[in-house]
Amino acid sequence: MTVFAVAPAIRVGSAGPGNYFFGAIGLAISLGLIYGGITPARSEVFILRNSLLGVGIAMVSGALPFAIWNLKGYLDTIPKELEEAAIIDGASPSQVFFQIVLPLATPALAVTGFLGFTGGWTEFFLSWQFLTDPKDFTLAMSLYNMTGQYAGQIPWSRFAAFSILLSLPVAIVYLLLQRYIIGGLTLGGVKG
Repeated sequence: MTVFAVAPAIRVGSAGPGNYFFGAIGLAISLGLIYGGITPARSEVFILRNSLLGVGIAMVSGALPFAIWNLKGYLDTIPKELEEAAIIDGASPSQVFFQIVLPLATPALAVTGFLGFTGGWTEFFLSWQFLTDPKDFTLAMSLYNMTGQYAGQIPWSRFAAFSILLSLPVAIVYLLLQRYIIGGLTLGGVKG
């Protein structure tokens, strides 16, 4: 969020001491959170392969190119004339982004966010490759571990309840974003 507040002012040349101070505070907080998240405890050896942070980095590195590709394709369809008209009317680059581009891109952001959340929430393959300690297992891995060699050994009632709990957040996020997703699908459907 710091970049959205500071970068447009720097680009236009209207950045003052307040902008730089806000940017420095945001950068310090971000670096502190990153350092706190990747610094291991003193008593244990830090191995990225067998950690949730390693799984997170692998998942983000796979999901980020898709999100960028998906959003770029949508943002290219927003007419430049809208941005130029706002600039002619006296809007700053920040105002153009937050008041013109961002509301038009809301459906694409909703679809991309939903697909990213679903992919991360139900991810199994990378977690299975990285994690070996049962306390670090993801929900999909734990659900898989409930199955046994024979059908009589599987606790079907727990398995069904756990699978509902696993799918419930995806359904909730979809219901929350449904209005934007449907709006994105029908955006160009009506002429006039």
